[in-house]
Parts: sequence; structure tokens; C-alpha cells
Amino acid sequence: MCNRVCNLTDYYDYTSTVQLPRSLAIAGSKGSHYREAAYDLAALSGLSLKDLSQWVEHVAGQSAARFKLEEDGHERYDRLEAVMLQRILKDQPHGIVVLGEDTLIDETNLDRVGGAAILVYLNLGESITYSRPLQTAGVVVDMEGKGVLEVVRILNDALPALARTDRFQ
Repeated sequence: MCNRVCNLTDYYDYTSTVQLPRSLAIAGSKGSHYREAAYDLAALSGLSLKDLSQWVEHVAGQSAARFKLEEDGHERYDRLEAVMLQRILKDQPHGIVVLGEDTLIDETNLDRVGGAAILVYLNLGESITYSRPLQTAGVVVDMEGKGVLEVVRILNDALPALARTDRFQ
């Protein structure tokens, strides 16, 4: 029992288990299930999650596939994605940003992510020699022989170190 007036209005308010100095931008090789890992990590850690592709589709009012079928739609989609990426990376409190499959192909987007977020790359057999996203990533997780839940546990265990040092140890 409370000796003073109990205020339970914020009892169920959202609180993450860790606060990050910068957002975690999660991307990965085809077949790495990086999107699923990001959603699971957000659920486990309580960090906010923003899916760039879904935000672009919402703002555009149509699916990415339909958007890209239109004349000059691919270029318009890429421009909108770049604008939305800038906006998402500035959002606070910092959380998890799920990048689109082709977001990091654009050098400007890659530089933007590298400068404003901790890039987490789930690698499934790509050679670091040929992959600029892999070279830029602050965290690289080798997915070979690992399931999504194992990767989520690895990343969740790394969150306190990322919150303190801004780098994966």
C-alpha cells in the first residue's frame, strides 16, 4: 500500500531496457533474415523499431512494388527513401531502423547510415573485400550456421556494450 497518493497512470508506459547513443541500422545479405531479426530484437529489448520500407510505402500511399512499376517510379522511390532515411536517423529516442533491401546500394545512403547510426550487418557468405556495407558496418554477424534467434541473442547481449561504447566489442 502507498503511504502517499499512488499514481499508476504511467504503469504500462513503454520503457526500453537500454538507451543507445545512436540508432541501430540493421541490414543484411539476401537470405539472412535481417528484417525478422530486427523485429525480434526490438520486441526483446523494448527499443523502438522503424521499418524504412514500410515508412516509404506509407508516405507514398502504395506498395514499393507498385511504386517501382510506374514510369520513373524507381527513381522517385529512391529519392523518397533517401528523405525518409534522413528523417528516421534523426528520430529520438534512438532505436532500431530496418533498412530496405537496396538502401545501402546508394553510396550517399551508406555514408548517411555510417555517420548517424551503428550499422549492423547480418552477413550470409558475402566477402568483405567486395562489400562496402560490410566494410562500413560497426557490427557484422556471420549468419552461416546460425538461426535468427541465436543472432537476436547475440545482438541483445551486445546492446549494453553498444550503449556504452558506440561500438561492438
